[in-house]
Amino acid sequence: LYAAEKMGDEAKEDEEANRKAICILDLAEEDEEKNSNTTGDEKATTKTPPLNILQTTKEFVETVNPKTAGLDPKTVCSDELIAYQINLHNGVRYLPAHLDFPLHEGFGKVISTVAVRGSATILLISIDTVRTKNGDEIQPAWRFHLNEGECYVLSDRARNTCLHAVLADDDNRTRESLNLRFGLHTEKEAEEQTTWRRYLVG
Repeated sequence: LYAAEKMGDEAKEDEEANRKAICILDLAEEDEEKNSNTTGDEKATTKTPPLNILQTTKEFVETVNPKTAGLDPKTVCSDELIAYQINLHNGVRYLPAHLDFPLHEGFGKVISTVAVRGSATILLISIDTVRTKNGDEIQPAWRFHLNEGECYVLSDRARNTCLHAVLADDDNRTRESLNLRFGLHTEKEAEEQTTWRRYLVG
């Protein structure tokens, strides 16, 4: 649960902070909290997701219509919701370009971000380079604007082989967003489908 680019004590501190900040979703349980053993002395909380999160997920799936959008309906569904993650900019306008590492804290085969508050420009930067007609090697990049209330979905190559960054609008440094993470990579899938290891070693 630590960022893959961190090592040693920094990685340990990152994992401890992440473990303290998470809860484990248990759709089969009633509305109650219980402790679940994890590695070391840390414990994570297991609880049923709030009704509004479950409703948000259901509405998201119905709105996106995975099959029509070219997404795997078996992955983008309420049963495969692995985590929901609230992101607060806290006055920071720019979130640097990064790749979500599937075997670390950036799990999820399909990741959707809903702009809960504020708008921003989303940047996608390919890790793979292409050669131009002039013989120069460049990294293809794309950008689009995301208004409050809209969402975007990272899947397939956009999720596995592109960095993504967020540049909040000038007057929206209090931007808030919600990540919905669907499905989990196996170790084999993570190695075959994503470029996370190549990104780390350059």
